[in-house]
Amino acid sequence: MASHESQSGGPGTRLALVLVAAALAMALVPVSQAADCWASFSKSEYPNCEQLAPSYALHWQVNSDDGTATFAVELDGDTWGWIGLGISEGGMLAADIAVLQYDTATDRFTLGDYWAQTFGRPALDAQQDVRLIMAHRNHGRTIFAFRRPLHSCDTSFDQRIFKDTLQWVVYAYGEGPLSYHGVVNRGSKWMRLWQTIPPPPKPDLTSPDIQTVDVRHTNAPVPPATTTYICENFALPSDRVYHVVAFEAKITSKFVHHITTWSCKNAPKHPPGELFNCTGSAVTDMTDCTNVFLAWAPGVTTVELPPNTGIAFGKDQDVQYLSLSVHYNNPEHVEGAYDSSGIRFFFTPILREIEMGLMLFGTNSINVPPGAPLASTVPSRCPSNCTSKFPQPMTFFFNFFHMHISGRKIITQHIRNGVELPPIERTSFNFNFQGPVEPQIETRTFLPGDEFITTCSYTGVGRDVTTHYGPSSFDEMVPTVNNCWDLSPNAPFYTCMVGDELNAIFTAANPLPLVYQALQTGKLISTAAAPMQPYTPYNATVGCRALPDTWGWIGLGISEGGMLAADIAVLQYDTATDRFTLGDYWAQTFGRPALDEQQDVRLLSAARSGGRTIYSFRRPLHSCDTADREILKDTLQWVIFAYGVGPLNYHSQNRGSKVLRLWPTGPLPAKLDLTSPDVEMVDLVHDKALVPAITTSYLCKNFELPADMPYHIIAFEPVITTPHVHHITTWACRHPPTHTPGELFDCTSNALSDMPDCTDVFLAWAPGISRVEMPDHVGLPFGKDQEVKYITLSIHYNNPEHLDNAYDSSGLRFYYTAVLREIEMGLIIFGTNSINVPPGAPLTSTAPNLCPSACTSQFPQPMTIFMTFFHMHSSGRKAVTQHIRNGVELPPIERTSFNFNFQGPVDGRPETRTFLPGDEFITTCSYTGEGRDMTTHYGPGSMDEMCWIYAAYYPRVPVSNCWDLSPSVPFITCMGGDDLKAIFTSPDPTPLVLQAAQQGKLIPTQAAPLPTFTPFNATEGCRALPSAEGLKASPTKRPPPGMKRPPPKGRRPPPSRKV
Repeated sequence: MASHESQSGGPGTRLALVLVAAALAMALVPVSQAADCWASFSKSEYPNCEQLAPSYALHWQVNSDDGTATFAVELDGDTWGWIGLGISEGGMLAADIAVLQYDTATDRFTLGDYWAQTFGRPALDAQQDVRLIMAHRNHGRTIFAFRRPLHSCDTSFDQRIFKDTLQWVVYAYGEGPLSYHGVVNRGSKWMRLWQTIPPPPKPDLTSPDIQTVDVRHTNAPVPPATTTYICENFALPSDRVYHVVAFEAKITSKFVHHITTWSCKNAPKHPPGELFNCTGSAVTDMTDCTNVFLAWAPGVTTVELPPNTGIAFGKDQDVQYLSLSVHYNNPEHVEGAYDSSGIRFFFTPILREIEMGLMLFGTNSINVPPGAPLASTVPSRCPSNCTSKFPQPMTFFFNFFHMHISGRKIITQHIRNGVELPPIERTSFNFNFQGPVEPQIETRTFLPGDEFITTCSYTGVGRDVTTHYGPSSFDEMVPTVNNCWDLSPNAPFYTCMVGDELNAIFTAANPLPLVYQALQTGKLISTAAAPMQPYTPYNATVGCRALPDTWGWIGLGISEGGMLAADIAVLQYDTATDRFTLGDYWAQTFGRPALDEQQDVRLLSAARSGGRTIYSFRRPLHSCDTADREILKDTLQWVIFAYGVGPLNYHSQNRGSKVLRLWPTGPLPAKLDLTSPDVEMVDLVHDKALVPAITTSYLCKNFELPADMPYHIIAFEPVITTPHVHHITTWACRHPPTHTPGELFDCTSNALSDMPDCTDVFLAWAPGISRVEMPDHVGLPFGKDQEVKYITLSIHYNNPEHLDNAYDSSGLRFYYTAVLREIEMGLIIFGTNSINVPPGAPLTSTAPNLCPSACTSQFPQPMTIFMTFFHMHSSGRKAVTQHIRNGVELPPIERTSFNFNFQGPVDGRPETRTFLPGDEFITTCSYTGEGRDMTTHYGPGSMDEMCWIYAAYYPRVPVSNCWDLSPSVPFITCMGGDDLKAIFTSPDPTPLVLQAAQQGKLIPTQAAPLPTFTPFNATEGCRALPSAEGLKASPTKRPPPGMKRPPPKGRRPPPSRKV
């Protein structure tokens, strides 16, 4: 856990690790009668009840379906002016408190959502996440009930209720206005509020098999010094093997700062019973006692181990003796003080199934500048190089954090397979309340290979010197194999060993042989050999919800994928009038949407009922307002939604989107079953590739695909592990590529020579694309007797900050089958590489680029375009591909508001989905030059631009490029990528150009001018809503016809009720 060292604060300094639990003292109000469970509330409605104090009964029920918990309180006394109930980390700091207040002037109760940032009066939250159900005074009692979310989206000021996890419930109450509760009217209790599995049985510490041993000083004199450590050794019973099953502190002096017991395998240097000062000589005085056994800090009462777990000592065990170390804090140098404090252990000869261990994370590198409001340690890792050596999964059942008085917050991040699990943390550390933390269920299991990162934060306010690591009260600590932490900067190693091994290194006259041996056995790991890997941070707002019937606004709209250019119907609730209104909005930016001049939505009904908000409205399929989105027949469209509390504002995490067919006229295609036995999967990804520390780079890798038989790809999806990925392209290879499969190579500026046989785009990804599934009769071929046997994966990385420690394992996942589909798909590219955007220009468009009928008339049959992807870079603003047939423009394929972070697929309208021989396509891209001081051109860099439209179609033809090469070359290409590449890389391309021109694969630009055509009329067939008016507003307390009236306040709706 930690070795013993001098007071100098070196890496072996004795870490006063403390297993702590602290609670606000529950001083109880003397009352004449007790508040009993279920005396005023029904057990059927509130199945849980806990007597927080004789005068305070807390009832509650959890509804996981709607994400709420309902609490009901009965408190003796009918004169209380306020009553608070909250969840905290143990004390008042960071407590999330629901406060009921009584107004004598109006004889009314109100409930508020408060947050305790200090030890003073709590502050009212800006976002209110509590709802009063009922409150009254009755027969000498105050009774009230309220509802709150299990996981609100106010992650800054609300505490989450965790499943099957012990949490601190705090309470207080007082007379008059909200004020200090005093030392009597308050308390706390450690409880499981949301329990889905039976709690472990409570151990009977009075059982005949339970024995006790007190490891305590006896009238030890407390030195008149600010900081001292007094130690004493004890021989434990060793006639047989025993298990410690519980422990509790015995504190007899106010000078006790914290207590640690250290395990000893052999008889220690000092005989049992002898007091000795171990303030600055712990290592030499306690050579055989170097592993923390159990410890205490202020506030702990009794700590019980899980019923199947014990700590072994006694005969043939590593623990035969204990060394008790008590840290005394005597800043006034009081003389004549004595102490008999220590720890009482409860143990039994009936051995438990599993033995418990203790692991230390943290750092001894602490430097807090004087006066600094907040300073954090460098994150200290326990790397996978250490934990991967563990033979089996382990279970955390408690975590304890220990810092000294300047500590403010502490967190241990838990990383598994590049994803951060819920952290173990104290967001507001309080030295006087260092109680245990039970991890969330998701992070309770510790697998071999997991990583842990610990960071502590301190304040230097009120100090005039730098605060360092050390054992004294005014030094600091950060503890949370036995040791797994970074010894830097003292030594460039991670320790992955037990305390006696670490102590042996620090106390050896010549430690180098021990260091070399530890490096060979993996007990010391070079920090250079275990670099930090990227990971996906934990998102605390995932799954958050507000109270079901508290939304101030709800938005539903149609867009091109994100918020830009979204047509949104927004329902809003006015608390002053208790009425709903509906408005037609248009999102021109990422800010608040604007109200349309022409309103094309009609509210039919709106109500709050049974904890839900329910409403209906009507809108045209095709309105005549160009700021509205048309609902297209048999076409996939993005439906977006958002909602929030209070007036219309930023939605935070309360939003989402989904691709739907809103107007289907026939049966929907069958859902693709990717779990079918005939579906296989292959990942084409980089393997922890180091992202170059430059703004723009492309890294490539070749892959050999299965070739034992022909296969069809039927779906693909991205695998993204770092935010540096700009976009991904896979290229089809007909022959073994130059670079060996698996070899990573830089292809930033030399792609053509590095990939001579991989010249046709196979599949690609850009932000906003999730899983893409082919139509159920269409597949993309590869394998035996196919043209595609190898794939080149090319990833464009954007690293504008030039980070030098970013790693990536991104790529594409292909789902494929040997059950071949009826038709093979292809990919054809429209666009241009002629881009010139002047600096500062609000909007500049490329010259229209033509795919002419001279090319498409060569295609042997009609084709179907089933999906289109637009690709531009960050200055792209809109893109359109016009589809011309016989001099008439069909509905275009377009992105009217391009967003680089949302480049999802576009499903063309039925009218333009069919691609006939002779059809023509004209592509135009538009960009902004604002914020740039030089012209933007075509190029591969993140600050360059592109204009490509990838159209996925079937059946496949041998043409993958149809666009005008001008002004570089006065030809339009109508060929595959290999033909095009052969021309560009040939020393003398003239013969190839002439041959391609004769074959119609290159078409002179002058021979294919832009066609004249009748433009598409977007307003043709548009209609306004019928003139009959619906309900423009609906009161919340009158449900629409056919809906049952909500139950009276304080009653749950019947379980069978559905809306």
